[in-house]
Amino acid sequence: MRKIFVIICVAVLGIASAHAEKGQKGLGFNVNYGTEIENFGLGAKFQYFFTDNLRGEASFNYFFKKNNYSMWDLNADIHYLFNVSDRFHLYPILGLTLANANPEGFDSTTKFGANIGGGAEFDIAHDLSVNFQVRYSAVSKIDQAVISLGATYKF
Repeated sequence: MRKIFVIICVAVLGIASAHAEKGQKGLGFNVNYGTEIENFGLGAKFQYFFTDNLRGEASFNYFFKKNNYSMWDLNADIHYLFNVSDRFHLYPILGLTLANANPEGFDSTTKFGANIGGGAEFDIAHDLSVNFQVRYSAVSKIDQAVISLGATYKF
């Protein structure tokens, strides 16, 4: 029983090994779906690894106009990557957002809020990955969940 426990502990520690290096950067894009605007959008992101598993991400998302209503958001998030395998990673998302809603014919609304969510990332190559994430942006009267599918080039 102890041998099995030790083997499991060693395996878990091995899973938590780093896949990225401190100081590594990434540029990427996303295709998004916003639940408040009920439409798709495009996004761009920049990532920076503070440690081997902790990275910051700055992103901008623009949602296409629907029913004379447009939206965008600017985000600053932190991800902590849990390495499920050498190429597959799961991460929680925690951060801040600045969101703007612009109904045509009315004044636009810009407000600060908070982000919480999670994602999964798969490394296609050493410098290229694809990801899927769901993030909830809690912003007074314009909160929404954002579902994203994207790719990132790491350098």
